[in-house]
Amino acid sequence: MSYANKQLVRMTWKVDLTAASSWLFRLPYNEAGGATQGKIVNAGVMLTTTVAGDQTAPTFQVGTASDADAYVKVTIPDGTAAPDSFDVTDDTDAIISGAIPSGGVVKASITAATDSGTAAGAGYAFVDIYVW
Repeated sequence: MSYANKQLVRMTWKVDLTAASSWLFRLPYNEAGGATQGKIVNAGVMLTTTVAGDQTAPTFQVGTASDADAYVKVTIPDGTAAPDSFDVTDDTDAIISGAIPSGGVVKASITAATDSGTAAGAGYAFVDIYVW
């Protein structure tokens, strides 16, 4: 498969923005059973509750085991209301390096919000990746 024949893959996770968590994934294999490479084109969180994190804003990161935000770091500001999709169109420097090499393990993670009152925020984190 070549970049001209790329396919869009969306990875999605239900998240609580008040608790740190992480997930591992690999890019899908091609029809011949070979590893694919990818390019991240969007990432963010589809919010189902309003974010409360006035001391520490929650972040959604995509990277590797040794570099949590090697590819993406989306910071979701305090007060971002639900329902909304907060992604790279809102945090325009969120994509650090969109290129994912073939065969690598990718780590997605949430850093928790902290608030002077009660931290809040939940939704569905997602990463849109062209693979070829």
